Amino acid sequence: MAAYYSDDVYGSQMDVEMAGVGDDDDDDTQGSNQSGDSSQESAESAEAVRRFFTATPRFRYIRTLATGSSAAPMLFSEHEVVEDQGGGSGQAGKDDKGEDREKKYKSGRMKRRIVVKSAAQSTYDGDVRNEKRWMDALAGSEHLIASIDLGLDTGVLKRQMVVMEYVANGDLTEFSGRMEEYQEKKEVKVVVPNRVLWRFFLCLTRAVIGMAYPQRSTNPNFASNDGTIWREEIPEGDVTPTLMIHGDMHFGNLLLGDVTLGDEEHDLTPILKLTDFGESRTIPEEPETGIWTAVANQIGEAAVVIMMLGEVRDYWDNDADGDEYRYPDDDPNGQAGRETVTLANTQWAAADVSPALKAFVYWCLDTEQEHRPTLKKVLETCQTAVRTLTDKDFGNQGPNETDAAVRAFIQKFVYDADSEGEMQAPRRRDLTRSSPTRRARRAWRRFQRLRRGVGSGPPP
Repeated sequence: MAAYYSDDVYGSQMDVEMAGVGDDDDDDTQGSNQSGDSSQESAESAEAVRRFFTATPRFRYIRTLATGSSAAPMLFSEHEVVEDQGGGSGQAGKDDKGEDREKKYKSGRMKRRIVVKSAAQSTYDGDVRNEKRWMDALAGSEHLIASIDLGLDTGVLKRQMVVMEYVANGDLTEFSGRMEEYQEKKEVKVVVPNRVLWRFFLCLTRAVIGMAYPQRSTNPNFASNDGTIWREEIPEGDVTPTLMIHGDMHFGNLLLGDVTLGDEEHDLTPILKLTDFGESRTIPEEPETGIWTAVANQIGEAAVVIMMLGEVRDYWDNDADGDEYRYPDDDPNGQAGRETVTLANTQWAAADVSPALKAFVYWCLDTEQEHRPTLKKVLETCQTAVRTLTDKDFGNQGPNETDAAVRAFIQKFVYDADSEGEMQAPRRRDLTRSSPTRRARRAWRRFQRLRRGVGSGPPP
């Protein structure tokens, strides 16, 4: 199974966001010389990192995962280093003059694959530095991509760098793109099983918990740098959550891992992990939500991901402008009959998802964040859905919700999609030539960040 870190994760989105909104086509050509210089700097930086790692038999270069990006990720394999006992030139022992030869070493058994992400240019050193700080602060969380300390002295490299775990099954951009393309080619509607959506929602909730309650500061069993991974839980007692937000929780930054047999949360669907902390930061408390400001924000971000997956649409096609919603009279979450305005888009009302999941997403997207469910409530709701719901709970949708149907769905759109002759690789967007609508959306996001006076850097 090939890994793919999309341009959304490591690609040119940062370049687009730095470019501004009102640029016309003529403006795009004015910096061609600068682009050439930048491309050369990026290539030289990437080559320096590759040479640094392959100078020892401990690492082997596999491939570059994205090019022309703000941060160049490369895939390496890490190996045991063993003495080369082979004959010929370089053989340990005595040479023709009876003098000791220098011992030679070679790569032995492969231990793991790693991703090395380095700033392509000095402009982006700050982003990679920020990402590494956050990854170190959030170490030990199961649903957050982990940084890896290789014990190397990287001071000789000019660019900032972070080493992280390798996740083998791509991101939600590919996953969603495969479903969209299948619909177009087969002219059939793809319906994501509710049990898939609930499981992914639980993964996202765990990721939010990991950011709100870092293992380093809340887990008494946490030992720095020992590599132990913990499932994120809300700590008991009166523990104040951080004011950290990820800042870029979209399809391209959510990576699909593997299924784990015997793990009720990941036995039918792969684990979902959040990556790319380059825009992570702390935000100030809002009067309405206080210490829960960041948590309420991230609950909404997670709900948008589930909404767009359920609609089988690209994340960036979300056109939410505030959809009015009235909770049903039998709403199980205590919201019966309440009317509100949400950040859900108008398509969500007609999405092929269960009424319970639909209502819960609406709740998580309430425009008044103080009315959103608590993190504890989100965790309990998702856990209950994952542990108890079967195909019998979905009426006419039941045939799409059996264990066999869910496994077949994941097999088709995660594991088999790239190898099926009938399906092409998912379409990639050229973010360096993004549409005015998309650029305007990103400009609005930048404005909101500036308006809130956000900071950057890990929690103390």
